[in-house]
Amino acid sequence: MKTKIGLIILVAGTLYAAARATTDTHYVDINNATPSDPYTSRATAANDIQSAIDAASPSDIVLVADGTYSITEQIAISNCITLRSENGSGSVTINANGNSRGIWITDLAGPFGMEGFTITGGTHQNGGALNIVALHDHAIHVADCVLEDSFATNNGGGMYIWVGAESSSSVLIERCEVRDNQAQNRGGGIWAGATATATGSITIQDCLIDNNVSLKPGGGLNCFCFGDAPAATIKVDRCTISNNTADKGGGARIGRNTTMANSLVKYNTAHTGSSGGIYGGEPSSLTLNCTVVGNHTEHIGGGVSGCEVRNSIVYYNSATGGDPDIYQTYPVLNTCAGNITAGINGNINEPPEFLDPASGNYRLPVASPCVGAGSNSYVTAVLDLDRNKRIFGRVVDMGAYEGVYGCAITNCVSASEGFILEWVPCAETAAHVKWSPDLGATSFTNLTAALPFPQNSYTDTVHNADGQCFYRVDLQP
Repeated sequence: MKTKIGLIILVAGTLYAAARATTDTHYVDINNATPSDPYTSRATAANDIQSAIDAASPSDIVLVADGTYSITEQIAISNCITLRSENGSGSVTINANGNSRGIWITDLAGPFGMEGFTITGGTHQNGGALNIVALHDHAIHVADCVLEDSFATNNGGGMYIWVGAESSSSVLIERCEVRDNQAQNRGGGIWAGATATATGSITIQDCLIDNNVSLKPGGGLNCFCFGDAPAATIKVDRCTISNNTADKGGGARIGRNTTMANSLVKYNTAHTGSSGGIYGGEPSSLTLNCTVVGNHTEHIGGGVSGCEVRNSIVYYNSATGGDPDIYQTYPVLNTCAGNITAGINGNINEPPEFLDPASGNYRLPVASPCVGAGSNSYVTAVLDLDRNKRIFGRVVDMGAYEGVYGCAITNCVSASEGFILEWVPCAETAAHVKWSPDLGATSFTNLTAALPFPQNSYTDTVHNADGQCFYRVDLQP
């Protein structure tokens, strides 16, 4: 076996394997007629994923061609490689057909990355589709995967993540869809935990967690750091958690040292316990800049219960036992909820005036009372759920979405046809170009109808003869 020193680099959300010596690519193609170990060309590609993984050395890449790869035993990975599909999760499926778990990642001796697979039909005690056990001090990155239709007899129907004793490993799950999974215990979609002596972290970001079921807490996900004073942390950031079901915490149970931030939690249900949306139960459970809407429980606290809530919108939830939005056991700060007292700790109880809730658009219009009503001192994130700048004006907005109402003009030049303006466009917004002859004017004249994204320029042919004029570009979701 070759001696190599390698690492995995994350650049702009894409995994790259890099090595200081030699890095090989091992190919997998279910339709290749001439497989030959070590599978380092397309002509010799392995027919199954496990064979190529076993042939790989540290820092190598295993590249999987399109197809459905049916397995009867779990794919086991303990070498620090990059496992990648050629064309994404829509093109490569690992189907366990109810025979086994999908993939087991454990005892890694270095960093590991996986990108672009659909894993379906898995079943196991913990982690039906994917099980990650981080025992050492490495980075583990899973991106752009779909985990679906899998089952756990204990925890984590779709995914199970465990950071073990003394481990300082960082586990990052991003841009994944976890849907239609079940667990007989906790975490229908995802179960994530860390032992009392771990110092590492688990981050789940930019994910969709939808239509999962657990019999106990955490229909969408269940997160918890063990021990009286754990050093490990878990963060769920910029996720949409929807249509999940559990006995309590239908959307999520966020336990000790866990933060749910910049996320939309909607249409989840708890059958017997508190909180259809988010259930905490620990003083270090935190809901931060989240929008929690349309959740229901047959008990108390339809939206949130048992955790501290900051800069959030918790509205239009329901609870048969009372406290439809928030059941307060820990501080609620700079938050909008229908059943809290306004004027205390920066809280308000007016309706948030979402842009189009009937269509699932829970962004904020300019006139919303939640705009600029948060507290900047609580903000730890750079981006909101839309990946826009988290504090766009002077004061952060409540909820998962930051209202984007102005932008930077990058160029303004005079040409024969008029003044040409260019600006930085922002996704899912429309631009309105405005003009004034006076920079100190209280109002600017609107020159355009809404200019849809990604348009980022406009030529003013009306005022090109003016000696001096000023422009602004307002953005509206």
